[in-house]
Amino acid sequence: DTIKWKEEYSVGITHIDQDHKKLINLLNQFTVAYDHAMSETFEKQALEELVNYTVYHFKREEKLLQEHDYPDFIAHKAQHQEIIKQVNEFVTLYDEKGHDAMKEISEFLTAWLINHINGTDKEYSQYLNEHGVH
Repeated sequence: DTIKWKEEYSVGITHIDQDHKKLINLLNQFTVAYDHAMSETFEKQALEELVNYTVYHFKREEKLLQEHDYPDFIAHKAQHQEIIKQVNEFVTLYDEKGHDAMKEISEFLTAWLINHINGTDKEYSQYLNEHGVH
């Protein structure tokens, strides 16, 4: 059940869309690792790459929002922090349960990623576009 990029996911800002495409690819890699019951080393690596890139993406997004005085910045950053906290809990869960934790983690991250792109990120896209960010 891999996710395919759709134009409707675009937030109208090229490098943010590229980040989101990369997150989708990393999530797909993680899902494939689960579906094919690959080695725990591969699963763990796929999870770590996804977590690390998510943190990197959030920092880039927050910097952009801050630079343009996005009015809902504090709430958006708080959502990011909540997601990072949940993701770190999943890493701990994976460390405890290994492969058995993968399905739960994959389902959560898939739902989160699409909601993040189509929800909170769509909220700032018009504001940033109006401030010359494309």
